[in-house]
Amino acid sequence: DAEARRREVPELWVRVLTVEHDMPQASGCRGRPLRIRVESESHITSSAAPRKLDDSGQILWQETLALPLPEEQPHDGAGGHSSSATVRIALVGDGGGSDASAPLAWQTLPVADLRNQKAVHRLCNLQGGWRLSLALQLKLSAAGMVRGQVAELEARLRKSREALALCGEKLRDVVPPAVLASP
Repeated sequence: DAEARRREVPELWVRVLTVEHDMPQASGCRGRPLRIRVESESHITSSAAPRKLDDSGQILWQETLALPLPEEQPHDGAGGHSSSATVRIALVGDGGGSDASAPLAWQTLPVADLRNQKAVHRLCNLQGGWRLSLALQLKLSAAGMVRGQVAELEARLRKSREALALCGEKLRDVVPPAVLASP
């Protein structure tokens, strides 16, 4: 079990929600197959199948890309981790021309703020009028992620119980005792 934890490689999950363009007719990309590519220093992954803009200039993408990230090396004397880890998200044409894999638009995103392993939604405004809606989540440890989700669910359950108790008190204040006591 300890051996499996040592071998576990941090992984970035990028959920591509939507892709939009301000002026799809003017962009020259309407009807052109497009892909999403995610790159780290040492790995590249891209969407499984190309997609095309609809007439309104949108693609409802709904695909999760997983990218292994190299272990970060401590950079300060206190053993803290580097905060400079980034990935590049690119929108790539998937046509047959010579520029088929050249990015149409891209943005570099930091991943250091994902250390708590919670999903973060980002709206990326790219060059040329492109917008990507993404959900990013860093998986450092499957066990740690599950522990975090359990703790979050317990906190939500505690708040819900408190709200229910408050509603019960308010109900007792406005409903006659005889009504509450009847079966």
